[in-house]
Amino acid sequence: MRYPDAPDKDVTVGGSGQAVAPNGRASLVDGAEQAVRRWLSPGRFRPGDRLPPEQELAGMLGVSRGTLRSALRRLEETGEIVRRQGSGTFVGTAGLTRGIVPGSLRVDSYRLGADGGWSVRELTIERGEPGEAAARALGIAPDEEATHLWRTATTNGQATAVAEDVFHPQLELPEESELRRMLLEPMTVWEVLSRGSTPPAISRTRISPLLIAPDDELGARLDLSSPTACLALEEVACSERREPLLWSWDVLAPGGFELEVLQSSLSAGPERVAPPSSRR
Repeated sequence: MRYPDAPDKDVTVGGSGQAVAPNGRASLVDGAEQAVRRWLSPGRFRPGDRLPPEQELAGMLGVSRGTLRSALRRLEETGEIVRRQGSGTFVGTAGLTRGIVPGSLRVDSYRLGADGGWSVRELTIERGEPGEAAARALGIAPDEEATHLWRTATTNGQATAVAEDVFHPQLELPEESELRRMLLEPMTVWEVLSRGSTPPAISRTRISPLLIAPDDELGARLDLSSPTACLALEEVACSERREPLLWSWDVLAPGGFELEVLQSSLSAGPERVAPPSSRR
């Protein structure tokens, strides 16, 4: 059961374990919990972002610090926030997609594929130098050995994407046979990392146009017969602590995939909590 802190007077616990006021309406703790959740949910924050100090946040909500702490305990239980003694309160990961269309917080070309679905036609897994761009993004030496992937994806039998991925050398990965099985399932590298001990929490994607000729290496992989305008997506995925885990470079041909990008207006703070109204 969750019991409100002392500053919330005349509040009891209902049969469901939810704090309620004597008039049967939701308590201030419920209101504070929902107000903070609504403030976080539209994607205004990223995992690991620090929230205001308790005293300031309580003032923004118009509740006591005891009420706020009770609400924060609930949000911590669901993983929507993380509280660290002596450091403060931080945005978690579990609640960030509440009310959001799945995938909207991340430009994910494979999960948002065309209606016919997608499959992997070619997959190469090798250990070697990461390349200049990947080394710079991952913060490693250009000659440091890392796991490197190449994939060609098809939609309805037509080659529509080429994906290059480099994992950080210190990242624990499945055995090569298991990694190959997962990627041929097919599964995105984001999903692969999510099943490991260091899951990704946020990624940054740069999207740019790219003209590819049929005789280029990428043109051959995509079976192009004429110069074609494609989209190139360079992405860096990081852990909750902002540690780089993965560098990816995906090239998407026309007609194979759809991208969805979410924009959200920033809010100065959560809405103030109205006290439970009394029955007349």
